[in-house]
Amino acid sequence: MRKHKKRCRAFDLRDPVLQYRHLKNLVPVERYGSFCGENMLFTWDDGYRILSRCPECDALVLIQHSEYHGANDSYYSDYFAVDSVEEAHMLNKKYNGWDIETKYKGERIYL
Repeated sequence: MRKHKKRCRAFDLRDPVLQYRHLKNLVPVERYGSFCGENMLFTWDDGYRILSRCPECDALVLIQHSEYHGANDSYYSDYFAVDSVEEAHMLNKKYNGWDIETKYKGERIYL
């Protein structure tokens, strides 16, 4: 497995506004869609995952977007630090949307 070995500096920021400003500029590398085999790659009613690269740090970040359809639609995103494209593929195969949020022990930003 080829390791990228860069970590996005957004994971060092403690202010969610600064984290969001940094992460909003991520550039998509690979779009995984909503499913990987039987794994639903989001939580609640709708969503998807994307592997992105930070243009500032050149780090890889796996993003899970989720949406809850209710009286007021709610949207949120999880950003997971990954070292390689292969690691992102492995996470998609291993974790469905709920499990990656609750059982994965790697670094995560929730916005």
